Amino acid sequence: SLRDDRHRLARLEAALGSQTPLASITASRIAEYKAARLRATITRDGVPEPISPSTLNRELAALRTLLRLAHDEWEALDRVPRIKLEREAQGRLRYLEDDERARLEVACSKSRNRDLAGIVTVALETGLRKGELLGLTWDRVDMSRGVLRLEVTKSGRRREVPMRQAVYDVLAAWPGEHVGRVFPKVDIRKAFETAVAAAQLDGFRFHDLRHSFASTFMMAGGTLQTLRLILGHASLTM
Repeated sequence: SLRDDRHRLARLEAALGSQTPLASITASRIAEYKAARLRATITRDGVPEPISPSTLNRELAALRTLLRLAHDEWEALDRVPRIKLEREAQGRLRYLEDDERARLEVACSKSRNRDLAGIVTVALETGLRKGELLGLTWDRVDMSRGVLRLEVTKSGRRREVPMRQAVYDVLAAWPGEHVGRVFPKVDIRKAFETAVAAAQLDGFRFHDLRHSFASTFMMAGGTLQTLRLILGHASLTM
């Protein structure tokens, strides 16, 4: 997200120095930054943990993008220093089995958050990221064509996501004037975690709804290329 990028850039600026000439940000200087970050810890739930390779890689990727910009467009650098990323663990994959989905839907329907059931249904039927879903506005909901038009996405590319019947039904019946954000109550974390616990789902996060959509889509005979377009991935590798 933009907020995460701001934090990464602020950390880089503090470590490298705002008055440091770009040419002084050499491969060895970056290697020193990497070593310092890998020695650092962050606190989660009161427990210090080492910085993960994926966290460090996001910072290095942001730095590499800016240095390439300085070289390619600003012509302020003769060459871009080599930045070696850390090896990351294989990505986690969790999706819902049919009985798990049924239990989750029941738990969401009983939630005190009246929006939760609809939000989870749309997430399961579209594969939208949480930020895309909660940032969706009614002017991007095309009921006549049956698509959601996403303008601001993680990849920076516009895309259209088809509405299956379940999504159409949820949005058509949604209360209110249908202006502004579709889901105005954006803080659903606690309600979702409560529903997951009630459904007795082990290790399930909101992002796993996206995994569930992708898995269901492929098991129903979908193609990888179509799935890539729906999810907004830049490549089939992802």
